[in-house]
Amino acid sequence: MKIIPVKVDSNQKERMPYNDATFPVDIWTDVYDNFVDVTLNCHWHSDFEFSVLVSGKLDFYVNGIHMPMKTGDCIFINSNTMHTAQQAKDSHGTVIKGVAFPTSLFVGNASTTVYKKYFDPISTSSIQGIVIPSHTPFAGRMTSLIEEIHNLDGADFGYELDCMSVLIQLWKDTATYISESNPDLLKNKVTRKNEERAKKILTYIHENYEKELSVDDLAKQANISRSECFRCIKHFTNKNPMEYINEYRLANAARLLMESTLSITEIGLACGFNSSSYFGKMFKKAYGVSPKQYRL
Repeated sequence: MKIIPVKVDSNQKERMPYNDATFPVDIWTDVYDNFVDVTLNCHWHSDFEFSVLVSGKLDFYVNGIHMPMKTGDCIFINSNTMHTAQQAKDSHGTVIKGVAFPTSLFVGNASTTVYKKYFDPISTSSIQGIVIPSHTPFAGRMTSLIEEIHNLDGADFGYELDCMSVLIQLWKDTATYISESNPDLLKNKVTRKNEERAKKILTYIHENYEKELSVDDLAKQANISRSECFRCIKHFTNKNPMEYINEYRLANAARLLMESTLSITEIGLACGFNSSSYFGKMFKKAYGVSPKQYRL
């Protein structure tokens, strides 16, 4: 099994893998059996995200809020919102299809009528994520639009226009659904104090994972106590601080095993493991194979 890591910058912000940077639309299919611990690591991005669960069950966490999903359910995740997901323990073969895009795809700046009327009310609201049950008409509509996006051929003339047409319909339907089913959510503005704390801590981990790290070091970055640090990281990542650190170190080690010619000992040291034997033990526990076998 090869890990498929979420690519993030030093702030734990996901770098969306656009095929064309001038046309910022990301389209993907995630197979959770391909993820270590069948888990998509905690991350965030400035894009709006829409997904449909094609098979299996997921435990989605959006800013620490548990949002379970079953086959056929859809989910909308607001921009700049931390989220993670794990295949449910009683599930297997979980597959999810998604699409994401930033407001810049449709509007040039925040002063336009389109942005103020249709995007700003949602992006600045208390809405973090919404699961739309499979039995609702909107879930069926959202599923069809996501499938339509996935079925477009990027080589066809007019692909970008067709893609934008589907996405704007998806956004219009989402805005309509929210305004009709959860209008009060649009009235409340989001507060991100705890989220910003978590981002500071995760940023520090990503910039210093090769060093010896302690919970005290992490707590200091957000100016909080050790106990609050534990609660904060657990809330957003569903892991305690050291579990998250080791998982991130191992993900980077897996990437180096695939992409570099460094020795296994050098990779272990570069990723914060002072002992090659401990590195090998932790890697095999997470990936099911030794670092040497993984590299083959």
